[in-house]
Amino acid sequence: MCPSLFGGKKEIKAETDKQPDEKIKTNKKESLEDQLKRTILLHILKLRGLNQIASPQNIATQMNQDAGIILAHLNKLHNDQFVTFQTGGLPPTPDTEFFLSPKAFEIININDTQQSA
Repeated sequence: MCPSLFGGKKEIKAETDKQPDEKIKTNKKESLEDQLKRTILLHILKLRGLNQIASPQNIATQMNQDAGIILAHLNKLHNDQFVTFQTGGLPPTPDTEFFLSPKAFEIININDTQQSA
């Protein structure tokens, strides 16, 4: 075969792996929505840990926010299965107690900083 028919002699270059290294993780900044979600979930965890009612009103008081806004976010978190509540089928109110669902711990990282004895 004549090399001129195929455009001459070409070098074969080894392609570098264009996939990012799986060991290197980039630190993406959380959106404001994600920050608010994490904050609300942490307040529920804190209140439940103190044996206090984790209601929108109590969370709003701690966050210096309006209870209606917190309730709206809790409804969204409930639809996304991060929190749950019990009202016997009625919609939640600012006094409804909310609980974390197991899915919430995908967002909340708990580090045990206490040393074992």
